[in-house]
Order: sequence, then structure tokens, then C-alpha cells
Amino acid sequence: MSTKGSSGVVGYDEFLNHSSGGGGGSFLKSWKDDGQIDVWPHPLAGAGIRWAHSFWHITKKRERGGDEVDVVKSYRWICHEREIILRKQRFRDDEIGHKPYDLVGDGSREYPPEICPMCILIEMLRDQVRAGRLPWTSPLFEWSLKDDSEVVTVGGFCGLFSRPKNDYTDEQRKEMHKAGIEQDEIFMENAAAKCDYIMRVVDDSNPDDGIVIAPVADTLGRRIQKAYKDRIESSKGAFVPSRDPMCMRWKFDDSKTFEKKYDLVPLIEAKPSEEILEALATDLPSIDDMLAPGNVATLRAQMEKHCLLKGVPWDQVFDRAEAAERAREKATTKGEPWDGAREAAQAARAPAPVAPPAAAAPPPSRAPEQATPAPSAPAPAVQGGDEEYECEVCGGPNSSETRCRHCGAEYDSFTGAVTYNPKLPISATNKPQVAPPAAAAPAPAPAPAPAAAEPPPPAGRPARRRRQANA
Repeated sequence: MSTKGSSGVVGYDEFLNHSSGGGGGSFLKSWKDDGQIDVWPHPLAGAGIRWAHSFWHITKKRERGGDEVDVVKSYRWICHEREIILRKQRFRDDEIGHKPYDLVGDGSREYPPEICPMCILIEMLRDQVRAGRLPWTSPLFEWSLKDDSEVVTVGGFCGLFSRPKNDYTDEQRKEMHKAGIEQDEIFMENAAAKCDYIMRVVDDSNPDDGIVIAPVADTLGRRIQKAYKDRIESSKGAFVPSRDPMCMRWKFDDSKTFEKKYDLVPLIEAKPSEEILEALATDLPSIDDMLAPGNVATLRAQMEKHCLLKGVPWDQVFDRAEAAERAREKATTKGEPWDGAREAAQAARAPAPVAPPAAAAPPPSRAPEQATPAPSAPAPAVQGGDEEYECEVCGGPNSSETRCRHCGAEYDSFTGAVTYNPKLPISATNKPQVAPPAAAAPAPAPAPAPAAAEPPPPAGRPARRRRQANA
């Protein structure tokens, strides 16, 4: 996958191991109301991995009578962060364990955001809530319609209301009730980046439509991964996803809990018809526009227009992303391509300037009780170098969290689980995936310099065992 961001197209090998474009193609018909659909994923298309935030805008909706009305609708704004940061966004330093949205303890992210303005704003607001300077029930954004308005709260935007009900104190539940916050609905305000997949498939019942684009929820994507892995294992490697078409039935039941709404049935015995094969032989539609990072200028204009809080340091929120965007534009106009890419990378890693404290502006009249967030610096960029990890197979220390340099054991970078144990026989489920580091070329000097020793862990930070991610 491209290292420029968190979203991109990957082959099946990488897609099957992934954890939670340019237009030109039509989309898979709406099928959820029918409850199921049979599709043939294109073997050469792989899957687009997309990490996106929710934001909102006013758009038109045509009613049954033919009249158009204004409605507030959410849309996907593609995150600018690297994927490792997004996969670890729920890991926080707090006093009562690694729960996602604790209001006690330090609460800082182990992998803080580096560039994305949405991620930076979420962390900035959480800091104000934790410091007691901003009520979590405060209105944050408002979209006014002719006869109504839609409001997003601080806590909803930051995901502070998304924990199980029993995790909140009686006082916190009273605060939510007084503000009219219903947990069954407030999850729709959560702006944290979420992963989904973009697949290109042929509808078994409509092969004449050709290859169509199908956005796939993360829960369904994980079931697709499992179906392919099970098929590979049961066929003892004879089935190859990037070569052999496989039909699958996607199922949806809105009455079930979130994790169980989607299901999948692999139709292993199904054989592609001539019409299906002809459709699979056509050109793939591009999905580049669906995976491109969100437009920074448009997001800033929308946020500033609809924000109800006064004194938000918008320059701090957007400086890094705007600098990186300017560097990318410069790369397309002069110099060598890699010069602009280098500047963009440096801009993304550079610390954001800290705005001087400003006098707090009066809160909006519609919410006299809300506090004004004091300017605060966004989370610092992730420092170079990895922590020391203790290998669970041989016990040796390592700076890499994916491969032991002593025995060659390999780990899943997200869950920390052992994916290859060199002490066990190689099988379909126990085989190396990470290429060993290439040997350094010999120096031209008569006596080659000794290889540099691996840097020690930071002072006071002993080797630690990997922590398994919460399910």
C-alpha cells in the first residue's frame, strides 16, 4: 500500500491481512433492503482500504411529491494520517486501563496525530473537556435549515458518549439526559476515523452492468477476508484469490446488533457463467477519487462557518495539513518529483506552531453555559524509532514490532499475535510473511566497518511485551 497516507489500493495478499479514486464506474445497486446479494469480486482488483471521518453538509433531497428540500447529511472525509496511527488511535495513556474514551488520567494517545486536522481537533477538544474548561455536552457545530437545525455536540464529535452505559457515573448519565443526549443515536456524531473497503464486483443477477464499485463496511470486509482465507486453507493452496473468481453472498439484517448486521456465505460450488466471465474481462473502473485525502480548504471553510465555539485556534488545527498540501502542489509545478515529496513529508512531521493565549470570546447566546476552549498545541508528532519489544518465542529484545531479529518470529503489527513461529513446522497458517532485512553492501574500503549496533531503548524504558489490542 502507498506510504503517502492511510488509504489506497492493495492486492489480495495485503487485503487479507489488513485489520480494522478517479470516478468512471457505476455503483452496486442498493441491496440491503433485499437482505442479500450474490457478487463476484474481481480477482485482479484487490480492495481499496479507506480510513475516513464523518462530517456534515447541507444538501438537497427529493421527496415523493417531487419537491426538493434541504437536509443535513454526513459524508466521508478521507483522513490524512498514516495507517499505523489510525489503527492505534484507541490506545491511550490513562489510569483505568486502555479503554477508548476515558475522562480520567492523562488520556493522551500513544500514537498522536501528525497532520490530519480532524484528528488534531478531536484531541484538542478532548484536552479541554478533560481539563474542565469545556463541558462535553456543549454544542459544537450547527447546520440551520428552514424549519429546523442539526447540532453536533463536543462529546458526540469526540466519541465521548460511545462507551457502554454502565461505564458512566450517575452524574455523567444525568448530564447526558439533561442535554437530551440519547446514546442509541449519538454514535452518529462520532467523527473518529473509521475503516471501510472499496471493492469492484460483478452482480451475479445483473452481469450486463459490468464491473461496479461496492463500498464495504469494516465488519463485512472482515468476513470477506475470512471467507478467502478459509477457501485457501481448505483447498490446500490450490485456490488463489488474485486468479480464481469466487462467488459470495453478502447478507444484511438491520434488526441485529452492529457487529452482527453483516454476514457472508461463500458459494464455493458456483461456477461463473459466460456473461460473468465477459463482465470480469472488462476494464476496471477507477476508485482513485474515493481514496484521495480530503480537501483541506473545503473542510476548514465548513468548520469555521458552522462552529458554535468561539476562539478555536483554526491555524493550529490546519497548519500542518495546509503546509503539506502546499508542498505537494509545489512538487507538481517545478523541480524533481522527489523534491516535493520530501518537502511534503518534512512538513507533515514538523511541529505545529503554538498559538499565543488569546482572550476568550463570549460564548454563543444559544448556549450560555458552554466554555471556550483555550488554544492548545496539537499532539506532538510521533518520534522516530520503535520501543523495545520482547520476543515471545525466544525472549530476545527487538526494536521491530513485526519481526524478531534473533529467531525470525513474526507478529501481527495490530494485535501483537504471533503469525509465524520458526520452532513449529511451516503450514498454511504458520509461514513467514515479512521479508528479512537485506544485508548491507560491503564497503569499498579495505577493511569493512563493523555493522552499527541496534540503538538501545529509551532511557528508563525496559523491553516490554506486546499488549494485545482490545477486541
